[in-house]
Amino acid sequence: MRLRFISWFIVFLSLCSILVNDYQISEMRNHVVTGPGGANLFIYHIPQEFGDQELANTFREFGTVLSAKVFVDKASGVSKCFGFVSYDSPDAAQSAIKMMNGFQLDGKKLKVQLKRENKQNKPY
Repeated sequence: MRLRFISWFIVFLSLCSILVNDYQISEMRNHVVTGPGGANLFIYHIPQEFGDQELANTFREFGTVLSAKVFVDKASGVSKCFGFVSYDSPDAAQSAIKMMNGFQLDGKKLKVQLKRENKQNKPY
């Protein structure tokens, strides 16, 4: 009897561990990493079918992409056609702006600009 309880307890702990790991991975996917000042871009007119990975792949050629996030309507799951890309350096961001602003992608002209700094982070 005791051996059976121990076996079930081990299975239970294993399942708990899997659930915790899945939750942590899910939270990491939802977390957007930002780069240093001047290295974060706001992108308008992203094609409807683009997800985070497609956005990252499109902007990867200009530098190291720390994160890429396409915003999606929570209720419908449909893309809002805008998002953010963060690089590890301002030079990479400037290169992406220069090459991708106005670039035609799936019938849409991208608008790429530096993300405005959050006013809450400013000391004044």
